[in-house]
Amino acid sequence: KEKNPKAEIYVLTPLPVWVAKNPEKELIVERNEQLNKWVIPTVKEIAQEQNLPLIDVHELMKNGFKYTIDGVHLTSEGYKVLAKKIKNKIR
Repeated sequence: KEKNPKAEIYVLTPLPVWVAKNPEKELIVERNEQLNKWVIPTVKEIAQEQNLPLIDVHELMKNGFKYTIDGVHLTSEGYKVLAKKIKNKIR
């Protein structure tokens, strides 16, 4: 931001974690809780403090569980869907 004031910088929230894909995996449940309790609010706060546009990927992909492999990682189709959604927000 300081080195190139003309650069367009966007802040993105993390993808959702779809617990329903693997509810028995304790790590997924824990990661979902951490994302919602402190990671996403912190990312949003930083974007606001730095006066940077925020793209809420978590919200954009909240219904995207069908594009995941394991409830955490997207398939190649999922990444295409995500890229389109981000592109539409940047325009």
